[in-house]
Amino acid sequence: WEESSSLFDTGTEEVLALPVAESSASSQDDEIGLNNIKLFTDSGFRSRNNSPGINTTDTNVTTITAQLGSSVFLPCKTHHSMERQYLPQVSWVRRRDWHILTSGSLTYTQEERFSVHHPEGSTEWTLAIKYVELEDSGTYECQISTGGGLLSRLVSLEVVVPRAVIPGHGEYHVDTGSTITLDCYIQQSSEAPQYIFWYHNARMINYDRERGGVKVHIDTGPRVRSRLSLTHATPADSGNYTCAAANTEPASITVYITEGNKIAAIQPRAVDGAASFKASIYSLLAPTATLILWGLFRQL
Repeated sequence: WEESSSLFDTGTEEVLALPVAESSASSQDDEIGLNNIKLFTDSGFRSRNNSPGINTTDTNVTTITAQLGSSVFLPCKTHHSMERQYLPQVSWVRRRDWHILTSGSLTYTQEERFSVHHPEGSTEWTLAIKYVELEDSGTYECQISTGGGLLSRLVSLEVVVPRAVIPGHGEYHVDTGSTITLDCYIQQSSEAPQYIFWYHNARMINYDRERGGVKVHIDTGPRVRSRLSLTHATPADSGNYTCAAANTEPASITVYITEGNKIAAIQPRAVDGAASFKASIYSLLAPTATLILWGLFRQL
């Protein structure tokens, strides 16, 4: 078998033929469907002998959402009656560049991430994509070629990128000696990431034995959360903290360490504000009271 690729000009249509076998047994080619493996344009198709065919596209588009870096499976089914009568040739085409990815059980791309799953005796021809990338987003076409025409089924793939979120509006304030507690939530994620690392400035601190007092707890419930705890905060702990998970947009927060004690760290800020407000009132009233007393003294 010698593989080749040719572009046929049929006037208003361009049909890209897949590699076919150079064999004198053309009847054998017809039997296994090699003569009908082509890339069909939206305007229709013609077979190798330029005989017209019927192009039917299923208007129901199946939408599949996949997470960046995961595996995804695009479904395509034929009918049992079709399998018995026509021995259809099923091909998967990426419509972004009209690249034929698979045809039958063969793969026509150098990217090993693509493959077709077809259990023997089944009517399912599933396109599998491993380690999904952002560039994989778009429309894929399952072409079911029979002796008398072509049936196309469209699948739209949307690749989403999870993102990390650290509450706190970008800042976290804590007093010296207190415990730093930072939460990181993974949003737009269909599954827990393989890892979640915490960085202090540019240093990964998940397993920081030198500092000590570092704990990381990951909750893989409906909402993935990683909690970082650092006991006995010192000024050296101030700086940028980043939550970075696999195939996820990271998030950062700046930690400020201030002087004080543990009691001050847990006191509500409103209490300090109220005390300050009272002190201000007393400072304003004190001169007035002094003047009143001085006036009374002079009258005596």
